[in-house]
Amino acid sequence: VLTLVPIAIVYRIEDREDQDLVLALLLFFSYVYAFTFARVFRFIGPYLVTVYKIMTTVLSRFAVIFTMTVLTFSLFFNVLLQQSAPGDKADYDTLGRSMLTVFYSTLGAGDGAASESDVSRYTTAFNLFSVLFLVFSAFLLVNFLVAMMNSVQDSMAE
Repeated sequence: VLTLVPIAIVYRIEDREDQDLVLALLLFFSYVYAFTFARVFRFIGPYLVTVYKIMTTVLSRFAVIFTMTVLTFSLFFNVLLQQSAPGDKADYDTLGRSMLTVFYSTLGAGDGAASESDVSRYTTAFNLFSVLFLVFSAFLLVNFLVAMMNSVQDSMAE
C-alpha cells in the first residue's frame, strides 16, 4: 500500500493515462489492509479470519484446478480445430485464443462455438466436448468450490 501511494501521486501529477488503474489498485489494497485492523473486533474478527483462510487456501486450490481444466479443454479444441485458413482469426487457431474462448464460455460471455468450416469434420466431437466442458465447469467445479468453502467454515467453527 505504501509503495503505491508515491506512484499514484507521480502518476496524478504527470496526468498519465493509467493513473486510474494505480488508484484502483491502491483503493483495493487499502481495504485489504484495513481488514487486518478489523480482526480485533469480536463480532467481525472470526469472519475475517475465515474469509482470509478461504482466500488463501480454497481459492488458490480452485484456481489451479480450474486453470488445468481450461488448459485441457483448450488444448483439445486447439488440436481439433487448428486447420483454419491462413489469415483467418478463428476462435481456436492458437492456444492463447483457445484458452480465452474457453474461459469466456465459462463466464457466459462467449458463445464458444466455432464457425461451420472449422467444425465440419469433427462436428460430433466438438459438440460433445463443448457440452462436457460446460457441464463440468458449471456444475462440478462450482460445487467443488462450495464444498471446499463449507469445509473451511466448519473447521473454523470448531
